[in-house]
Amino acid sequence: MDGLLLDNISIRKFVYPDSVAKGSYACCLIFGSSHHQQLLASKAARLYHKGICNKFIVSGYASQASDIRSMMIELGVSGDVIALEPLASNTLENVIFSKQFILNCLRPAEQRMIIVCKNYAARRCLLSVQKHIAVKDIAVESIDIHNIDKNNIFLCKLFVEKMLSEVEKIILYSQRGDICEYPAQGKTDIKLIYATLLKNNTGNKSAC
Repeated sequence: MDGLLLDNISIRKFVYPDSVAKGSYACCLIFGSSHHQQLLASKAARLYHKGICNKFIVSGYASQASDIRSMMIELGVSGDVIALEPLASNTLENVIFSKQFILNCLRPAEQRMIIVCKNYAARRCLLSVQKHIAVKDIAVESIDIHNIDKNNIFLCKLFVEKMLSEVEKIILYSQRGDICEYPAQGKTDIKLIYATLLKNNTGNKSAC
């Protein structure tokens, strides 16, 4: 496979997993962060106001979860529908510590959940949930950091560097069994994703 690279569509699919489809979802897991909290809260609030989801759990260490919850309430989300998980200090703990809440929300006829997270971490967040929670349908709503979207992934050098770091984490964490391999349905050569990102990390790009 030396010299092979993936096309841009394959890279976009890796960076941006499936987003919300029609219908309602049983619950939403918001991955807390010390940065971009307003964007996370706004993304979740839109899901609430559109009637897509009305049960949320915000997971994050220290005040991360409570800060995002407060911002959601300021945006008109009822505090009664937002649970807090204030102990998780990493992505794996976000999932494990929120698992029981999510399972309690799921019903045989509603095996659908949403995760809200930062765009560069979206694939790793999804693989973490897929590893530890049995749910039929997981949609991903990511916030756009560094003014990046599906059409300009390679324009920001910092974003590509973050994605290279994410791929390294996915390889390591899947090897030790913390997350699913990519894709979740079976083994693939994620090294091609890394090679393609690395190739596109050269040249004149915005530092963002």
